[in-house]
Amino acid sequence: PFPVNGHGHLIPDLPLIEGRGWLLGSTYQRGRTDTGCAAVDDLANLQRLHELLPGAAQWLAPDFDAARVRSWSGVRCAAPDRLPLAGATALPGLWLCTAMGSRGLALAPLCGELLAARLHAEPLPVEASLARRLDATRFDQERSGPTAAAPI
Repeated sequence: PFPVNGHGHLIPDLPLIEGRGWLLGSTYQRGRTDTGCAAVDDLANLQRLHELLPGAAQWLAPDFDAARVRSWSGVRCAAPDRLPLAGATALPGLWLCTAMGSRGLALAPLCGELLAARLHAEPLPVEASLARRLDATRFDQERSGPTAAAPI
């Protein structure tokens, strides 16, 4: 068993409290804010698995038929411009590294480096223009310039 990622993902043979299990997913519906689980989403995930790994999908299909699937859902945080927020806010001492949407695994290392550079007044790990586009205060109406701790 090995993890697979493509148009969806499968992580097999995980240790869970009640025994071994697997993770499969996921759906994404832009604008949806409720966190309720729906059987149609489970079936969509199974269909994606059929496209990704047909053999695994056939092997796991009986679990879907027997209603042994335990689903969970959440809301992915995103900014209006779909870019992350990384840096100081207008509130003293409050820094953000958020709003990565469904790209957190890819963006977290970059945003973390940017946040650390800003916190320690070090050179930025990206071009200044990109750092400004990710600035946590970019939506503030009163903003008159970059934050003091952000060397831009």
